[in-house]
Amino acid sequence: MRVQKRQHPRSGFTLVEILVVVAIVLLASMIALPTIVTNLNGRQVTDAARIFSGSLVGARDSAIRYNQPRGIRLLPDPTMTIPAPGQPGAGTIQLCYNRMIPIEPAGDYSQGKVTIGPHYFPGGNPPNFPPAYPLPRATAARYPYPDSSPVQQSLTTHVLMIEEAPFRDGYVLGTGQPNSPTNWYWNIRIGDKIKINGTGRAYTIVGPCTINPWATGANQGNPELFVNVGAPGVRSPLVRTYYDYDVTATPPLTMASQLNPEFLFVVNGEDDDLDGYVDEGWDGVNNNPIPAAPHTPLTTDNDDTDEFFEWEKEKWVGALTADALVDNPGGTPTESPTPTWALTNFQKGTQDVSYIIERRPVPSPGAREVVLPAGMVIDATAWNTTRERSRIPIQYGSLYCDVLVNPTGLYIPTTQYSTPTSADALPFLHFWITDRNDVHPRGSVWGISTTGAPNLNPSSTLAKLYYELPMSSDTPGYPPTANPTAPILKNDRRLVTMFAQNGLVVTNTIETIPAPNTTLPGEGFNIGNVNNPFLKAQQGLRETR
Repeated sequence: MRVQKRQHPRSGFTLVEILVVVAIVLLASMIALPTIVTNLNGRQVTDAARIFSGSLVGARDSAIRYNQPRGIRLLPDPTMTIPAPGQPGAGTIQLCYNRMIPIEPAGDYSQGKVTIGPHYFPGGNPPNFPPAYPLPRATAARYPYPDSSPVQQSLTTHVLMIEEAPFRDGYVLGTGQPNSPTNWYWNIRIGDKIKINGTGRAYTIVGPCTINPWATGANQGNPELFVNVGAPGVRSPLVRTYYDYDVTATPPLTMASQLNPEFLFVVNGEDDDLDGYVDEGWDGVNNNPIPAAPHTPLTTDNDDTDEFFEWEKEKWVGALTADALVDNPGGTPTESPTPTWALTNFQKGTQDVSYIIERRPVPSPGAREVVLPAGMVIDATAWNTTRERSRIPIQYGSLYCDVLVNPTGLYIPTTQYSTPTSADALPFLHFWITDRNDVHPRGSVWGISTTGAPNLNPSSTLAKLYYELPMSSDTPGYPPTANPTAPILKNDRRLVTMFAQNGLVVTNTIETIPAPNTTLPGEGFNIGNVNNPFLKAQQGLRETR
């Protein structure tokens, strides 16, 4: 009997079948990929907003726990900030944050004693005094410290000075017992507040700061804005003479020693020249910008913030009157103060007195940086012009942004300026969180001038008051007719808003939806009003934590 061989069914797929399946998968992926990428981007932005808003809420919880102010410090993204942190003009073209670290108030400082010293005389200043004034541009300027000459007294600007008191007896030695050194340099920062005798007016420390955030070479970098006259160990350029007193001698004072005490430059926090601005040389605002045509700029108009021509003539307040602190004519660097002044004209209560320096916040001990999800940043571009993205208190020079709250949630301004509100418009802080690909520098819409600066918006007679940065494609009037190929925002964004009075945190999605009509504002962009994205956030109409 013949046995027929059994046929087994064919297993596997042919090459043609496999290629057909692969083609179908690729086609489906191409159709679905944009949606998947968009959803992933939206998830990243949402996570970044959640992490950041959680950090703000956590700062308040920490303040409640310790019954002391607590907060967070935003640190600039070194790869997205243009020019980079530490470079001249840092962050004026583009500024982003991608990291944060917990902060808390630094302890008060009161080491040593101080003197409200006399001024120098015409031609009597020692070499390198006063020191250079820190500017982000290569501009030759020194702190406007006065002397007792009529020319200097007629100046409309000058700064006040507090100096170290090396001896308990002031300038005329009795026992000659030394005080503890003050050790201000590289410990105290610009923006810290000093009170003479620990009471009364708090003067804002504004220098010296020879090595500044824009310093170059071996001494480059001082983002914390520590006061200094050079690298650690450099001798103070201030020269003072201290005398022995002998009633039987003629004259009764003889030079005992010459020392180089430390010194601080301060401003008083008042509108000394009654022009409506408080310490405009130190308010964080460019008070003499270059005006738009048809106005003709003055020789003092420039793009620098807080430079020499913005200072006002500072004066001591209350008992610390200026007249009693001006030395008699005739002094030199080898005789300052003069024996006559030291013996008869000094004002009691201004030599060998105690003080307290209230210091700005510092990172909490053992704190670690928190990084936003990959590719996510807080966009603060245009912070110094139209303020179209984040509206936050940025520290000029370091570019840090400190957000400090007390246990009730009240925001505590901590900028280096003498008037804290100069740096930001309260009562709202706005943080614009977006994808890195949606961060565009100033000049991306209107171009760059021959000098390298962003062009002003030509569509408005008010120039700087209208938008500089790209908007979404469905914004009416965008892209502008003058530049139809201008960049367009394509990714999601979140606006995290903190109410400065109570610490409430609101998160809003800035939808790319135009206003429904002329009377109802949309949630998105408006080429005629850069405030549009912030309106509903300030009304607290979205998620509140």
